[in-house]
Amino acid sequence: MVGLGIVVRVEPLKRHEFLQSFGMLMAPERRDGACIKQNLFEDVDEPNRFLWIENWSSGEALEAYLSTDRFQTIKGAIEVLGTMEDMRISDIKPISGFESLSESKPA
Repeated sequence: MVGLGIVVRVEPLKRHEFLQSFGMLMAPERRDGACIKQNLFEDVDEPNRFLWIENWSSGEALEAYLSTDRFQTIKGAIEVLGTMEDMRISDIKPISGFESLSESKPA
């Protein structure tokens, strides 16, 4: 599994529009089948600075996605609403002895 992390700083007056855009662009029914999970986190020390994380089944699937019109639309929306400060791809490896939340069973 691989991860895509994007750090975005949004203009305060465009915060609401950014959150709406994220919700629309990342709706589960619009998500690529190889994208396992997407999350958006806000920096508690810096309002309007977000970390967007996606988990992908393979590096090949993520690389293919990065060249799509859909991803270019997302980048364009970020540029209009704020600034992309960083974008990284990383390998995701499970830590032995820890069960994934998605795999845990109800108590």
